[in-house]
Amino acid sequence: MRALNRGHPLGFALVGALLASPLAAQDDREAQALEVVVEAVEAAMAEDRAKQNAEEAVEGTRDVQLPPPPPAIQLSPPPPAILPMSLPPEGPRKSTNPKPIGGQYNWFRGAVLPADLYLQEAQGAVRYEIAVDADGKATSCSVAESSGFPGLDDFTCTTAMKVAEFEPALDAEGNAIAGTFTDRHYWRYRKQELDSFSVTVSAIVRSDGTVLNCRVLNEEGALPKNFPGDKPCAGMAAGGPWRDANGEPKDRVVTFTLAVESEAPPEPLVIKRETPAD
Repeated sequence: MRALNRGHPLGFALVGALLASPLAAQDDREAQALEVVVEAVEAAMAEDRAKQNAEEAVEGTRDVQLPPPPPAIQLSPPPPAILPMSLPPEGPRKSTNPKPIGGQYNWFRGAVLPADLYLQEAQGAVRYEIAVDADGKATSCSVAESSGFPGLDDFTCTTAMKVAEFEPALDAEGNAIAGTFTDRHYWRYRKQELDSFSVTVSAIVRSDGTVLNCRVLNEEGALPKNFPGDKPCAGMAAGGPWRDANGEPKDRVVTFTLAVESEAPPEPLVIKRETPAD
């Protein structure tokens, strides 16, 4: 007969029954029946031990301190996708007008008015048109809007035709064609104000740089408009007071004369321009 675990309640009950009826244990059939009962008790006891072990395992995990989860990684959003730029379809090409080379304002830079226009004090805006052939050459000039001085209008076209150069006009297919350039130029009358004159000015410059008793001693001819007649000594002590040989500032009476002479040369001027060496 198999040994029976007496620690289980069923084991205590069966042992008591066997001790109370010793004669029954001698019967083989009763012995077999008892063997079956013992096996059932042991199976129940094994099941109880398994449950107890499982409960102890769960209870042990409750006391275990798990480490905190790692911090979440903040991922920056990806940059926006750069889509290829699609250019609008090219439209039909347009024809262009002639283009001046170097700028049309340079045509009139330094131009000197003829004597008759100078005496008329001619000035004003001239709107002109220049015909340009397919090679970019100016062929003719006409006045579209007068300045009010016919001679000034003609002088405008004459001056432009001497120096004007162009890129030719183009048609829609890019071929050079004849065209017309139109622009406006404004002439301002200018008179030379600087003529022969002289002026003598005197003042006292103190050792502290103060200018006193400024006066004009002598004046001949017509002074230019930009001459400071009301303050002829302005800037006289701009460099500080006058000093002696030892560097000490001293009072001084300062007198200066400004003179301009304008006269005709003794003979006509002949200007020779040297040709640059190759």
